[in-house]
Amino acid sequence: MTTSNSLARWGFLAAALLLVFEVRATTIRVDINTNALGLNGQNWDLAFDLTDGNTEPNSVKISDFSGAALIGAPTTIGNVTGDLSVAPGVVTLDDSVPAASFFNEYLHNATLGTPISFVLEITDRKASGLDPDTFALFFVNPTTGATFPTADPTGADALFVFSIGNAVPFTSYCPVTAPCVLVTPVVVTVPEPGALALALAALLALGLVHPAARRNPSARGMAA
Repeated sequence: MTTSNSLARWGFLAAALLLVFEVRATTIRVDINTNALGLNGQNWDLAFDLTDGNTEPNSVKISDFSGAALIGAPTTIGNVTGDLSVAPGVVTLDDSVPAASFFNEYLHNATLGTPISFVLEITDRKASGLDPDTFALFFVNPTTGATFPTADPTGADALFVFSIGNAVPFTSYCPVTAPCVLVTPVVVTVPEPGALALALAALLALGLVHPAARRNPSARGMAA
C-alpha cells in the first residue's frame, strides 16, 4: 500500500468515525408532580408538540411512560409514529419530512396519576442564527380545548419547553411555587445504531477490517 493510499483510507475512516460522535442526542427523564398542580385524578389530554423552527432536522422519542391511565387511541398531527398505550410504548415525533412536518403533535387522553413519568430522547441539531426547534408539553381540557394555565410567558401555557440546541434547553413553567417538574439526565453511552452502521460500512468498504476479522469476531488482525 502506498503512503498516499494509506493516508486516504485513514482519512475516510476518520470522517466515518467523526459522524458517529456528531450524531448526538440528549436523553432525560421527566417526572411531573400532578399533586402540586392540583390535577391528580383528573381527566386531561396530554399534548406533546414538536415545532420546526430551524433548518436542521430533529426528532423526539418518548418512552417509558407511566403514572397516567391512557384512554382510547391517540390523535396525531404531522410526522408522528407509535402509541404510548401499545407495546413497546414508544412514540417518535420527527420534523425531517418536508410534508406536514412544521407542527407535529401526539395527543392522548388520560386520567392523571402522580407522578407522570417518561423518558425523552431528543436529537441536538441547530443551525446558528435561526430559531431552535422546540418540544413542549401541554395539558388540554378534552371538553373545552382550553389549555391548563401555566407560567409560560408566551401565553401558550406550555408546562415545559425544550429548545433544541440551546445552551440551557429545558425550561419549566410551573404555575405554583412548589416544584412540579423534575428533570433527570439519563446517561447513554452507545451511539445511535445508524451512525455505528455507517462507520462499520466505511471500515468494510475501505478494507480496514481484515476478512478474517469479519468471519471471526475474535480475530484482531488488520489488513496491511
